[in-house]
Amino acid sequence: MNVTILIVIIVTLMAINVTLLLALLGKKLKHNRKKRRSSRLPVNIFPERFYVDGRVDVLLENKACIKNISDTGLAVESDYSMKKNMKILLWFKLPGKETRIEVEGRAMWIGKDFHESISGVKYTHIKNDDKLLINEFIALNMKKE
Repeated sequence: MNVTILIVIIVTLMAINVTLLLALLGKKLKHNRKKRRSSRLPVNIFPERFYVDGRVDVLLENKACIKNISDTGLAVESDYSMKKNMKILLWFKLPGKETRIEVEGRAMWIGKDFHESISGVKYTHIKNDDKLLINEFIALNMKKE
């Protein structure tokens, strides 16, 4: 066998292995980014109170809706212009429940959808009883989906 042909075959096999390895790594990285520690339950909850940075009552002039919820945070959509790291205070009731839940959190990410923005809020303070209510609500409603 010609040495040149042998070198071409070896280089080709190495290139295929590198391509496969990069593809596998890319899938692994994408999977890790998408993997969440907590289940997110899609909801449409209109908060009773929504304060930003402790002083702005968003609901006075803006609409807001909680779009998903977990035991570590939630996503809230509003036409109020949010910024990353803003302090958030929300009061809301879970559908079918009478108990008001109060959470404090920080806007961890901001996304835009047409004219409204959606913010990912990580809880910084939540009472244990409220967290338990949220977990029970998620567990009951995840089974229905």
